[in-house]
Amino acid sequence: MNSREDYLNIVTQKTAPFKQFFTTLKAGASGNNAPIKRMFITGVTPMTMYDVTSGFNIGKNISLDSKFHNMIGLNSSELDNALREYHIKDKVDKKLLEEWYNHYIFSEDIDEPIYNTDMILYFIDEFIKRDKLPREMIDINVRSDYSRLRSIIYTNKKLNGNFRTLQTLIGGVHYTS
Repeated sequence: MNSREDYLNIVTQKTAPFKQFFTTLKAGASGNNAPIKRMFITGVTPMTMYDVTSGFNIGKNISLDSKFHNMIGLNSSELDNALREYHIKDKVDKKLLEEWYNHYIFSEDIDEPIYNTDMILYFIDEFIKRDKLPREMIDINVRSDYSRLRSIIYTNKKLNGNFRTLQTLIGGVHYTS
C-alpha cells in the first residue's frame, strides 16, 4: 500500500474487500441461530476497524484494557517458562530478549511490560534450528512494519525531523500547533 488513496480503496469503499470480509463476519454472527457464536480477532488496528465500522460495528477494542494486558504478550515468568520448556533457558541471555522484544505496555494502569509473543516464538524457533542466536533478530515477516515506521523519519537516508509524527504513533502523544 503506497498511499492514502490505496488504503481507502482497500478498506473504506462500499465494495472494498476488507469491508466485505467484515460485513460477512457480521452477518454470520447476527441472530440467535447464527453460525458464528463468538469470534476473537487479532492483528487489526483500531484505526482500520474505525474505517470499516459500517461493515463491522459489533466489535469491541479491548487492547487497552488492563484486564487483557497479559493476554496480548508474555510476561517475564511466562517467558522463563517458555525458555525452560524448549531447553534453552541456560543458553539465552534474557537481557538480550528484553532489549529486542520487551517494553510493550498497552494500558497506563500496568507497570510490567510484556514481550512480543510473535517475536519470542520467532526467536525460539530460530534458536532451536541453529542452536545459537538468530542471524536476524526481527522476523522478516514483520520487518515491513518497521520499515514503514522508519520511512516516516527518514528521507533520502537522512533524518527528516518528523519525530513528532513518530512519537504520536508510538506514544500516543498529541501536539497542538
